[in-house]
Amino acid sequence: ETLEEVLLACGAISITLRDAFDNTADEQPMLEPLPGETPLWDNTLVTGLFMQETDVDVVLLQIQSLLELADKPAAQHETIAYQDWVKLWLDSYYPVQVGEQLWICPSHRTLADVGLTDEQAQDAVVVKLDPGLAFGTGTHPSTAMCLHYIDAHRPVGKKVLDYGCGSGILAIAALLTGADEAMCTDIDSQALLATSNNAADNAVSDRCAVVLPEALDASAQYDWVLANILAKPLMMLAPRLAAHCKAGGHIVLAGLLVDQAEAVLAAYAPYFEMQVYRTQELSSNAGNAAHWACLSGVRKST
Repeated sequence: ETLEEVLLACGAISITLRDAFDNTADEQPMLEPLPGETPLWDNTLVTGLFMQETDVDVVLLQIQSLLELADKPAAQHETIAYQDWVKLWLDSYYPVQVGEQLWICPSHRTLADVGLTDEQAQDAVVVKLDPGLAFGTGTHPSTAMCLHYIDAHRPVGKKVLDYGCGSGILAIAALLTGADEAMCTDIDSQALLATSNNAADNAVSDRCAVVLPEALDASAQYDWVLANILAKPLMMLAPRLAAHCKAGGHIVLAGLLVDQAEAVLAAYAPYFEMQVYRTQELSSNAGNAAHWACLSGVRKST
């Protein structure tokens, strides 16, 4: 944290922290920090990005003594050639198909960019979404599996609660596949703003409400409850989410690893008939893979 502060004081326009280990066996996964926590690895690589006119020697001088005191390796630096980063990102981001007919499409693309004819595109349900500060673009397995469930089961005429809405992608997909209305809630105000903007972009704002969790009516019940969060918060929220789900209603849970599924299933078993809906693997750049699970269930009548 001290090194980060020094780099920022020297004029860094961004700071990146990541695991310094290159060996997969020595990696320390940080999959589930609690809200407000920012855990760090035992060996953390701190990278500062500076404008081209920055005097690198001055920056190195500022951090040299700090590194020596901490008995850490000397700093390294490199010059990054200018690129049109926006164009680079746009060129690499294409529509993603989830399920039979559901597509997640960035604003600068059409389904023709992935080879669909006009006739094929007529049957597609398209969620318009650009990556932003809130989680949920459809590419991560946890989001993709929830979207697959929505596409396969179609909440036609239903009221949907998206708890931990992030970008709002699940609620918007539910509305575009037939839901009457959606309530979206998240502890992150940035997520609520992203959800509102994305709902407007998809012309569903009139059926999509956005509130903080404390503003959610505790007595309100929904036909579907969607929660793509993390295993520990999901287990803590089991009684609350169950109270929000009507008898016979659907619940879809994601954001958990396969080896966490048993514990989450047990937490929801008193309220729902639960099952593992799907699992999906996500490989990292280091070559290791995380196995993610999506759970679904039907609310018991008693």
